[in-house]
Amino acid sequence: MMMMKAEEPIRESQRSCTAKKKLSRRAKSGGSTFEAISLLKSHQFYREAIALARARLQPDDPVLKDLYMSWAAVLEKDGHYATAAKCYLATDSSFDAAKVIGKKGDVTSLKTAAHLAQITGETELAHSLSLRCAKDLIATQDWKAAQDVLRTQDSLLGHRLVFSVNEILTQRLADTDVVSWSSSSSHWWSSSREEVFFSAVFRVWQREFGVDPADVHKLQTLHQQLKAIENPPLTTTGPVKQLLSHISLDVTLCALSELLCDWSSVVEQLLRALSRASEAGNFTLMAELSLLLFPHGLESVALYKQKLDPSDERSLSISQSVEAFVCYPFMYEKWWTSTSTNDAISNGHHLTLNDGDEEKRNGEAQSDGFWKILLSEAHADLQANQRAIAEIQKRVSSLIQQHSRCKDPETSLEGSAGGTGSESLSVLTAQVAEHHKALAAVPEHIRKHPFPDVMECCIVLLHMEKHFNLIPQHICSEATALLRKYGTAESLSKAVRRLIH
Repeated sequence: MMMMKAEEPIRESQRSCTAKKKLSRRAKSGGSTFEAISLLKSHQFYREAIALARARLQPDDPVLKDLYMSWAAVLEKDGHYATAAKCYLATDSSFDAAKVIGKKGDVTSLKTAAHLAQITGETELAHSLSLRCAKDLIATQDWKAAQDVLRTQDSLLGHRLVFSVNEILTQRLADTDVVSWSSSSSHWWSSSREEVFFSAVFRVWQREFGVDPADVHKLQTLHQQLKAIENPPLTTTGPVKQLLSHISLDVTLCALSELLCDWSSVVEQLLRALSRASEAGNFTLMAELSLLLFPHGLESVALYKQKLDPSDERSLSISQSVEAFVCYPFMYEKWWTSTSTNDAISNGHHLTLNDGDEEKRNGEAQSDGFWKILLSEAHADLQANQRAIAEIQKRVSSLIQQHSRCKDPETSLEGSAGGTGSESLSVLTAQVAEHHKALAAVPEHIRKHPFPDVMECCIVLLHMEKHFNLIPQHICSEATALLRKYGTAESLSKAVRRLIH
C-alpha cells in the first residue's frame, strides 16, 4: 500500500512529461506558430512555449514578452522569486525584477534587489529597498552593515544621520538598565564617552558624513526630508529598540535645528524625545535620556531658553515642560536615594550621574525654583479635567455594559436617561460637556504640550517631606493647596486623604 502511494508522484510526473511531448509534437506538426504557442501557454507549458517563440519569432515580438510576463506572474505567485526575476529581466522589466527579488525579505535578497534597482536606474525603488535592508540590519544591531548599505546613495544621507544618532544613543545607554543587548558590529566613533552627547554627534556628522554646518541649504533639505517621516507614539508594549529608533529621529531633528539656529524647533524636539519615552511607560529611558541631553540639568535647559524669543509664548511654554521633565526623574531619584539611606525598599534604578553632575543636581534641588517647576497650576487644571473626563467615560462604559446584560434594555435605558441618580447617562453626558468646555478655555500652548503629572508630583513631594524632611515648607503648602483643589479624582482620593487629612 505504501509502495503504491510512493509511486503516485512518479506516475504523475511521467504523465506530465508525456502530455508535454504530445503537445509539443502537436504544436510543431500543424497550424501556425501563434496557435502552437497559444496551445502550450493554455496548458501552462511556458518553458516549451518560450523555446518555440524564441526559435520562430523575432526577439522584439510582443508574444514573447507576453509569455515571459505571464510565466513570471505564475512563478511569483508560487514563490519562485529568483526565476520570476529572470523572466522580468528578459523583458527589460527591471523594476518588476528588483521588486520580486525583494519579496523574499531576507537581507541578502534586499541587498541584491536594491543593487539591481540602482544599476537599472530605478532610483526610488533602490532607496526603498536599501532602507528596508538597513532597518533589518539595525534590528540585529549590525550598525556597520546598515551604514554600508546606504553609503552609495546620497539622497539617503538623512537616514544615515538618524542611524548614527541611534548608534551613539545605544552605545551611551549600554551601561544603563535601558540597553540589555549587545551589538553585532559598531563604529569606533560611537563608543567615545569623552564629549557631551550633542558635541559628539556634530563631530561624527562632520568627519564621517561630510555635514558642513555652514551649508544651510543642505541642512534645510535634510531637515525637511526627515520631518516628513511619520513618527507616531509607541504603546507601552513596544520594544525598546523600536522606541530608541523613534527617539533617534526626534534627536536628529533637534540637532539639525540647532545647526540651523532654529531654537524654537530645538526645544520642541527635545520635549518630544523626553515625552515619547515617558508616554511609552519607560521611565528609566526617559531619566537616562534627560541626563544625556541635559548633562548639567536646569543649567543646560537655561542655555536653550536664553536663545528663545522672549515674546514667543509657545516656545517658552515648551521650555517650561522640558524643565519639568528634567526635574521629574531627579525628584524620584532623590526619593529613592533617601529611601535606601533609611534602609527601606528602593526600586532598583539609579541615575548614572558622575560626581560633578550629581553635586550640581543636588545643589539645584536645594532651591525653591527646582520644585516649583513641577507645581504648575495651569497644567494641574488641564490634567484634572482630562482625568475627570476619563473617569466619567469609564462610568458611562460601565452603564452601557449593564444595559447590554439587562433583560429589558429599553426600560433600563429610559431609566438611565431620565433617572434622578448621579450615574444617569444624561447627567454624565452633561458633566463631560462641562469638562470639555473647561479644556477649551485652557490656552493652546498649555493644552498641546505634555507635562509630568502635577498631582503625582505633589503626592511624591509631600511623602518625601513627611518621611525624610527634604522639601521646604512653603513648597509643601503649595503642593497641599494644589492637591485640595485639583486632586478630586476617585483614583487620587486614597493618597490625598492619607497626606492632607
